[in-house]
Amino acid sequence: MRVKTAPLSGLLLALLASTAAAELPPEELKVAEFPPVTPHTLALLSYEGGVMNRYYFVDGDTGSVLGILPGAYNSALRFAPDGKSFYSADTFYEKFVRGKRSDQITVFDAKTGQISAEIPIPAKRQLSYTVNSSFDYTPGGRYLLQYNMAPAGSVTVVDTVDKKVLTEIATAGCGLVYPYAPTSFAMLCANGGMLRISFNDKGEVTQRQAVPGFFDVNVDPLMQNGITVPAKKLGVFVSYEGLIHELDLAGPKKTHFNKPWSVRSKDEGNWWPSAWQPVAYSAAKNLVYVVMRDGKKYEHTAGGTEVWALDLKTHKRVFRAVFEHPIFSIVVSGDDKPLLYALTNEDDIKLTICDAASGEVLREVEELGSFPFAMVAPALAP
Repeated sequence: MRVKTAPLSGLLLALLASTAAAELPPEELKVAEFPPVTPHTLALLSYEGGVMNRYYFVDGDTGSVLGILPGAYNSALRFAPDGKSFYSADTFYEKFVRGKRSDQITVFDAKTGQISAEIPIPAKRQLSYTVNSSFDYTPGGRYLLQYNMAPAGSVTVVDTVDKKVLTEIATAGCGLVYPYAPTSFAMLCANGGMLRISFNDKGEVTQRQAVPGFFDVNVDPLMQNGITVPAKKLGVFVSYEGLIHELDLAGPKKTHFNKPWSVRSKDEGNWWPSAWQPVAYSAAKNLVYVVMRDGKKYEHTAGGTEVWALDLKTHKRVFRAVFEHPIFSIVVSGDDKPLLYALTNEDDIKLTICDAASGEVLREVEELGSFPFAMVAPALAP
């Protein structure tokens, strides 16, 4: 004889499930932390829908993504010199894409990723694709410099210790910031010259030296994303024609350490400097790196398929690194064993990490957002 068993009711099933759950140890929630910043930590800025950006942090030694932090409209980021904070220059609108505008420096704790301070600044910061030279700190890290365009040019100086704006300096006709001393920076000007500015701890301008034009802005202008090496008072820029300019940022009398020299040899006339961040520099190897494209002049926005490494002393090419897809930005780490980071963001978004001494590919990183294009590493070593 068969005995029919009634199905367990929903209530009994729920009781059994709750009893089983009660026997499991409670889950311990933890907040993820960033590992300590090293010379091989890299930050990439990716546009995510235009008005929202994200910072992707990558370990250059392993190729792993360490974490992601939010950015705002056309944000720019810098690592604090002590590695304990990230500074982000941000712009917000009250109604997302319109309404009252507010600008600020957001200070992130480099360990937890939490916001440790928000420093209001004048709502004037230059808004364009992120240009690294629009936001930087002076040697030692006491002062942050934010270039403004509203539409007149100026520079906001932020005291990172007192967490407040120290001053705003009018800089009509000159743009971007290239710091070379604890309270000094240079700028490039519309007449092909340079402006050197120094200030004191009260925010008073103590020097304003206008340097006459030294390059023709209509014939061969400099690409704006140059490299500043404060320990050497050096600015390394490449022109659209492929000339390397080694600028003496401090002066006071001269503009160049050496006469401008060409990246190309005489039979390489079809190769042109290209990319958004087209130039990088290693102080340890004394090499300058330039993204190059085989094609027509002024196609630089499409990036380049090679990175050329050149000795800054002999002006000889050390190697040519060849890439499958066009490179849009390059950065070199500032330590004694430098890494070369080369980013492509078309077709196959990829960060290629190379040995900066030889160009040898070490590893590749993918999954870096919708449109990564700007990169920044911790400050260059002396």
